[in-house]
Amino acid sequence: MDENEKYQDSSKLAVFFHNMINEMYWVEKHLSEVLNTMSQAATMVALRAAFDTHKKETEVQFERIQQIFKETNMSLDEKPSKGMQGLFDEGWQVIDETEDGSFQRDVALIIAAQKVEHYEIASYGSLINLAALLGFTKCVILLQQSLQEEKETDLKLSQLAEMQINLAAKEEPVAVTAKKPRTSKSDETKVKTMKSKTPMKEEREAEKGVGQAKLKKTSSKAAKDSPSSRQAKSTKNNGVSKTKK
Repeated sequence: MDENEKYQDSSKLAVFFHNMINEMYWVEKHLSEVLNTMSQAATMVALRAAFDTHKKETEVQFERIQQIFKETNMSLDEKPSKGMQGLFDEGWQVIDETEDGSFQRDVALIIAAQKVEHYEIASYGSLINLAALLGFTKCVILLQQSLQEEKETDLKLSQLAEMQINLAAKEEPVAVTAKKPRTSKSDETKVKTMKSKTPMKEEREAEKGVGQAKLKKTSSKAAKDSPSSRQAKSTKNNGVSKTKK
Protein backbone atom coordinates (compact mmCIF):
# COMPACT_ATOMS: atom_id res chain seq x y z
CA MET A 1 0.00 0.00 0.00
CA ASP A 2 1.50 3.36 -1.01
CA GLU A 3 1.14 6.67 0.83
CA ASN A 4 -1.58 7.92 -1.52
CA GLU A 5 -3.79 5.07 -0.35
CA LYS A 6 -2.88 5.37 3.32
CA TYR A 7 -3.73 9.03 3.97
CA GLN A 8 -7.10 9.92 5.45
CA ASP A 9 -8.22 12.26 8.22
CA SER A 10 -8.80 9.32 10.54
CA SER A 11 -7.25 10.87 13.64
CA LYS A 12 -6.74 14.26 15.24
CA LEU A 13 -3.01 13.86 14.67
CA ALA A 14 -3.56 13.41 10.92
CA VAL A 15 -5.76 16.52 10.82
CA PHE A 16 -3.13 18.52 12.69
CA PHE A 17 -0.39 17.34 10.33
CA HIS A 18 -2.55 18.34 7.37
CA ASN A 19 -3.09 21.83 8.83
CA MET A 20 0.63 22.31 9.53
CA ILE A 21 1.60 21.32 5.99
CA ASN A 22 -0.89 23.82 4.59
CA GLU A 23 0.61 26.48 6.84
CA MET A 24 4.17 25.69 5.72
CA TYR A 25 2.98 25.90 2.12
CA TRP A 26 1.98 29.53 2.82
CA VAL A 27 5.25 30.23 4.66
CA GLU A 28 7.56 29.00 1.90
CA LYS A 29 5.44 30.61 -0.80
CA HIS A 30 5.85 34.10 0.70
CA LEU A 31 9.30 33.77 2.27
CA SER A 32 11.03 33.85 -1.11
CA GLU A 33 9.79 37.42 -1.67
CA VAL A 34 10.86 38.51 1.81
CA LEU A 35 14.39 37.11 1.34
CA ASN A 36 14.67 38.93 -1.98
CA THR A 37 13.87 42.23 -0.24
CA MET A 38 16.34 41.52 2.56
CA SER A 39 19.05 40.80 0.00
CA GLN A 40 18.43 44.12 -1.75
CA ALA A 41 18.51 45.96 1.59
CA ALA A 42 21.71 44.32 2.95
CA THR A 43 25.01 46.23 3.01
CA MET A 44 27.68 43.51 3.09
CA VAL A 45 28.12 41.45 -0.10
CA ALA A 46 28.50 38.22 1.88
CA LEU A 47 25.14 38.76 3.56
CA ARG A 48 23.44 39.45 0.25
CA ALA A 49 24.90 36.21 -1.09
CA ALA A 50 23.60 34.30 1.95
CA PHE A 51 20.09 35.65 1.44
CA ASP A 52 20.21 34.90 -2.30
CA THR A 53 21.36 31.33 -1.65
CA HIS A 54 18.62 30.71 0.88
CA LYS A 55 16.05 32.22 -1.47
CA LYS A 56 16.91 29.50 -3.99
CA GLU A 57 16.70 26.87 -1.23
CA THR A 58 13.32 28.24 -0.17
CA GLU A 59 12.00 27.81 -3.70
CA VAL A 60 13.11 24.15 -3.61
CA GLN A 61 11.51 23.73 -0.15
CA PHE A 62 8.25 25.07 -1.57
CA GLU A 63 8.45 22.41 -4.28
CA ARG A 64 9.00 19.74 -1.60
CA ILE A 65 5.85 20.86 0.21
CA GLN A 66 3.94 20.55 -3.05
CA GLN A 67 5.39 17.06 -3.49
CA ILE A 68 4.16 16.10 -0.01
CA PHE A 69 0.61 16.98 -1.04
CA LYS A 70 0.98 14.66 -4.04
CA GLU A 71 2.59 11.83 -2.04
CA THR A 72 -0.13 11.85 0.61
CA ASN A 73 -3.03 12.83 -1.64
CA MET A 74 -3.90 15.61 0.83
CA SER A 75 -6.07 18.54 -0.23
CA LEU A 76 -4.35 21.92 -0.59
CA ASP A 77 -5.98 24.49 1.67
CA GLU A 78 -3.38 27.25 2.10
CA LYS A 79 -3.39 28.57 5.69
CA PRO A 80 -1.74 31.90 6.64
CA SER A 81 0.69 31.68 9.55
CA LYS A 82 0.10 34.44 12.09
CA GLY A 83 3.44 33.72 13.76
CA MET A 84 5.43 34.00 10.54
CA GLN A 85 3.40 37.03 9.44
CA GLY A 86 4.63 38.83 12.55
CA LEU A 87 8.23 37.94 11.69
CA PHE A 88 7.73 39.18 8.13
CA ASP A 89 6.44 42.49 9.48
CA GLU A 90 9.49 42.73 11.73
CA GLY A 91 11.68 42.39 8.65
CA TRP A 92 9.93 45.34 6.98
CA GLN A 93 10.34 47.36 10.19
CA VAL A 94 14.09 46.67 10.30
CA ILE A 95 14.47 48.09 6.81
CA ASP A 96 12.37 51.16 7.64
CA GLU A 97 14.24 51.99 10.85
CA THR A 98 17.86 51.57 9.74
CA GLU A 99 20.15 53.51 7.42
CA ASP A 100 20.91 52.40 3.87
CA GLY A 101 24.49 51.18 3.60
CA SER A 102 24.99 50.74 7.35
CA PHE A 103 26.27 47.65 9.14
CA GLN A 104 23.69 48.34 11.80
CA ARG A 105 21.06 47.36 9.22
CA ASP A 106 22.93 44.11 8.48
CA VAL A 107 22.98 43.23 12.18
CA ALA A 108 19.23 43.83 12.42
CA LEU A 109 18.54 41.91 9.21
CA ILE A 110 20.47 38.88 10.48
CA ILE A 111 18.52 38.87 13.74
CA ALA A 112 15.21 39.14 11.88
CA ALA A 113 16.23 36.39 9.45
CA GLN A 114 17.37 34.05 12.22
CA LYS A 115 14.03 34.42 13.97
CA VAL A 116 12.45 33.17 10.76
CA GLU A 117 14.96 30.31 10.56
CA HIS A 118 14.26 29.23 14.14
CA TYR A 119 10.52 29.24 13.46
CA GLU A 120 11.08 27.00 10.43
CA ILE A 121 13.48 24.71 12.27
CA ALA A 122 10.88 24.15 15.00
CA SER A 123 8.12 23.59 12.43
CA TYR A 124 10.04 21.16 10.25
CA GLY A 125 11.34 19.24 13.26
CA SER A 126 7.80 18.77 14.55
CA LEU A 127 6.47 17.80 11.12
CA ILE A 128 9.15 15.11 10.79
CA ASN A 129 8.03 13.51 14.06
CA LEU A 130 4.36 13.62 13.03
CA ALA A 131 5.06 12.23 9.55
CA ALA A 132 7.03 9.34 11.07
CA LEU A 133 4.15 8.50 13.43
CA LEU A 134 1.65 8.61 10.58
CA GLY A 135 3.81 6.35 8.41
CA PHE A 136 4.66 8.90 5.71
CA THR A 137 8.23 7.72 5.10
CA LYS A 138 8.69 9.65 1.86
CA CYS A 139 7.49 12.84 3.58
CA VAL A 140 10.00 12.33 6.37
CA ILE A 141 12.88 12.32 3.87
CA LEU A 142 11.63 15.48 2.14
CA LEU A 143 11.14 17.31 5.43
CA GLN A 144 14.56 16.26 6.73
CA GLN A 145 16.21 17.81 3.67
CA SER A 146 14.49 21.14 4.32
CA LEU A 147 15.30 21.02 8.03
CA GLN A 148 19.00 20.49 7.29
CA GLU A 149 19.04 23.49 4.94
CA GLU A 150 17.41 25.69 7.59
CA LYS A 151 20.01 24.67 10.17
CA GLU A 152 22.88 25.35 7.79
CA THR A 153 21.49 28.80 6.91
CA ASP A 154 21.10 29.66 10.59
CA LEU A 155 24.73 28.64 11.23
CA LYS A 156 25.97 30.64 8.24
CA LEU A 157 24.15 33.77 9.47
CA SER A 158 25.63 33.33 12.96
CA GLN A 159 29.13 33.06 11.54
CA LEU A 160 28.69 36.17 9.39
CA ALA A 161 27.46 38.12 12.41
CA GLU A 162 30.14 36.96 14.83
CA MET A 163 33.14 37.12 12.48
CA GLN A 164 32.41 40.26 10.44
CA ILE A 165 29.18 42.23 10.70
CA ASN A 166 28.82 42.73 14.45
CA LEU A 167 32.39 44.05 14.71
CA ALA A 168 31.87 46.37 11.74
CA ALA A 169 28.70 47.76 13.33
CA LYS A 170 30.53 48.25 16.63
CA GLU A 171 33.06 50.54 14.88
CA GLU A 172 30.33 52.44 13.04
CA PRO A 173 29.90 56.03 14.31
CA VAL A 174 26.53 56.92 15.80
CA ALA A 175 26.26 59.87 13.43
CA VAL A 176 26.14 57.50 10.46
CA THR A 177 23.17 55.51 11.72
CA ALA A 178 21.41 58.50 13.28
CA LYS A 179 20.46 60.01 9.92
CA LYS A 180 16.95 59.70 8.62
CA PRO A 181 16.63 56.33 6.86
CA ARG A 182 15.63 55.98 3.22
CA THR A 183 17.16 59.13 1.77
CA SER A 184 16.57 57.66 -1.68
CA LYS A 185 13.07 58.31 -2.94
CA SER A 186 13.19 55.33 -5.29
CA ASP A 187 14.19 53.00 -2.44
CA GLU A 188 11.39 54.38 -0.28
CA THR A 189 8.86 53.72 -3.02
CA LYS A 190 10.24 50.21 -3.50
CA VAL A 191 9.85 49.31 0.18
CA LYS A 192 6.34 50.73 0.35
CA THR A 193 5.42 48.66 -2.69
CA MET A 194 6.83 45.51 -1.14
CA LYS A 195 5.05 46.22 2.13
CA SER A 196 1.77 46.57 0.32
CA LYS A 197 2.20 42.96 -0.82
CA THR A 198 2.72 41.67 2.71
CA PRO A 199 0.09 38.94 3.25
CA MET A 200 -2.74 39.78 5.65
CA LYS A 201 -1.52 43.37 6.20
CA GLU A 202 -4.74 44.98 4.95
CA GLU A 203 -6.87 42.53 6.90
CA ARG A 204 -5.09 43.34 10.16
CA GLU A 205 -5.44 47.08 9.58
CA ALA A 206 -9.18 46.68 8.87
CA GLU A 207 -9.66 44.60 12.01
CA LYS A 208 -7.75 47.21 14.01
CA GLY A 209 -10.01 49.99 12.69
CA VAL A 210 -13.17 48.05 13.55
CA GLY A 211 -11.82 47.28 17.01
CA GLN A 212 -11.01 50.91 17.72
CA ALA A 213 -14.48 52.00 16.58
CA LYS A 214 -16.13 49.44 18.88
CA LEU A 215 -13.91 50.52 21.78
CA LYS A 216 -14.81 54.19 21.23
CA LYS A 217 -18.53 53.34 21.12
CA THR A 218 -18.28 51.21 24.26
CA SER A 219 -16.33 53.92 26.12
CA SER A 220 -18.91 56.55 25.16
CA LYS A 221 -21.77 54.38 26.37
CA ALA A 222 -19.94 53.58 29.60
CA ALA A 223 -19.38 57.28 30.26
CA LYS A 224 -23.09 58.02 29.82
CA ASP A 225 -24.09 55.18 32.16
CA SER A 226 -21.48 56.00 34.83
CA PRO A 227 -22.62 56.96 38.38
CA SER A 228 -21.15 60.47 38.07
CA SER A 229 -23.06 61.01 34.82
CA ARG A 230 -26.36 59.88 36.37
CA GLN A 231 -25.75 62.07 39.43
CA ALA A 232 -25.11 65.11 37.23
CA LYS A 233 -28.38 64.52 35.36
CA SER A 234 -30.26 64.12 38.62
CA THR A 235 -28.84 67.36 40.02
CA LYS A 236 -29.75 69.22 36.86
CA ASN A 237 -33.31 67.89 36.94
CA ASN A 238 -33.72 68.87 40.60
CA GLY A 239 -32.53 72.36 39.82
CA VAL A 240 -35.12 72.72 37.08
CA SER A 241 -37.87 71.49 39.34
CA LYS A 242 -36.98 73.98 42.08
CA THR A 243 -36.97 76.85 39.59
CA LYS A 244 -40.45 75.98 38.37
CA LYS A 245 -41.76 75.97 41.95
